[in-house]
Amino acid sequence: MIRSLVLVVAFSAALSGVACAGKEAYWLVMGKDKTLCPTVLKLINEDLKEHGEIRYEDHEMFAAIKWQPLSDVLGEKFADTHCSVDRVAYFDLNNDGHPDTVVKFSGCFKDRLTDSLVFLNVEEKVFRTYDYDDMIKNSVGSFPGEGSPPLATYMVRTPITGKHGEPLSGEGVGGWIVIHPFIHKSVTYLAITDRGVSGTSSSGEGFLVGKYKSANELDEACYFKQISPTKKGR
Repeated sequence: MIRSLVLVVAFSAALSGVACAGKEAYWLVMGKDKTLCPTVLKLINEDLKEHGEIRYEDHEMFAAIKWQPLSDVLGEKFADTHCSVDRVAYFDLNNDGHPDTVVKFSGCFKDRLTDSLVFLNVEEKVFRTYDYDDMIKNSVGSFPGEGSPPLATYMVRTPITGKHGEPLSGEGVGGWIVIHPFIHKSVTYLAITDRGVSGTSSSGEGFLVGKYKSANELDEACYFKQISPTKKGR
């Protein structure tokens, strides 16, 4: 059997002005999908308020993707370590109507985990013989794109404005990033955010939702920003 392989190397109203258990609430900056964006925004803000972190695995849209240790498929060379957490699942990541084999890696840069994606088309029996170099050599695409630095940045391409209608530029997600695929109404999206230390904008961390489009681009659906501690009450 041949599957497409995707390698993840490494994972309504906005609730503005609300401090959340050590984290600040996100507010909606850009929302093309009037159902999806409020749903995700409510989910992450409620998690931050109750837990102080986003608990992706507690929510059906994320939990619908069943991850297992990559070491179960490729052996102990992919066993978890402090700087390598590898998982595999099977779902249609790029929404082409065909299931993909999706490997999720999270790897360290300066002792902090950061994520990226690589795509392959390969027979499953061949994939079971691969090492990391084979995956990169045989890849047919990636996200962020080939040649991205260890700390990648994705800038929002959709024109966006601030709360008072002012144009915003230089918005996006960068540095140590976290990538969480999820499924909403039978469509796969990527949720991408900073790991809490590297927001690309001075007024808060970015949180982007979009469908995979190409190695360096998403079909952007939603963009949220976390309110800066100096800007509570906005």
